[in-house]
Amino acid sequence: MESNRIFDLLWRALEHGERLLVRRDAVVVFNSRAMPPPVLPLRIVPLVAADFGLLALRFPRNFTRQQLRLFERRFARGERGYIAYCGSAIVHTAWVAVCAAVQPSEVGHRCGITIGVPVSVIKDCWTPPEWRRRGIYSNVLRILAARELADGREVWIYCLVANRASRSGIVRAGFVPCAELSRWVWLNCLEAARHVRTSEAASHD
Repeated sequence: MESNRIFDLLWRALEHGERLLVRRDAVVVFNSRAMPPPVLPLRIVPLVAADFGLLALRFPRNFTRQQLRLFERRFARGERGYIAYCGSAIVHTAWVAVCAAVQPSEVGHRCGITIGVPVSVIKDCWTPPEWRRRGIYSNVLRILAARELADGREVWIYCLVANRASRSGIVRAGFVPCAELSRWVWLNCLEAARHVRTSEAASHD
């Protein structure tokens, strides 16, 4: 494909010492058809509009007005938000979208995975810094994934390749890597997309 030819040309130029401004964006995609039970007693409830103010008050640096407007657009698209509690403390937020494709914004619209049937995609997860490294993320994923699986849908999730903490938490939750999606951007204007599959999945560039 044309995008792959561009990708190869960029690599050859780099190998020959050409001074090119090239950026690589890459995500790893995971899916699951089964999920082990959680090990932490977390309470996960749907996020509602009234929670926006609570999140902004508790975490003003993370939940700005711009972020809250994004939440409103997600609700309008039919996505579902969730808040996880440990006792009375907010320990995580996450979103779930039901769709027939995985299209991470981090790699642009040219690179994604077409699944063909509705699946649940967990995305945009966040844990407050003081609750990290306690297994919160992986347990939230197990709980949310189990709910979606019970509704008859496969569950997918993705994260940046460079985000080792997220990758580790996703694997601990019980997900299996199935693909890596990459976008190469040259001089901030020319894109080349590449999709490497590690298991059965349809792709489009």
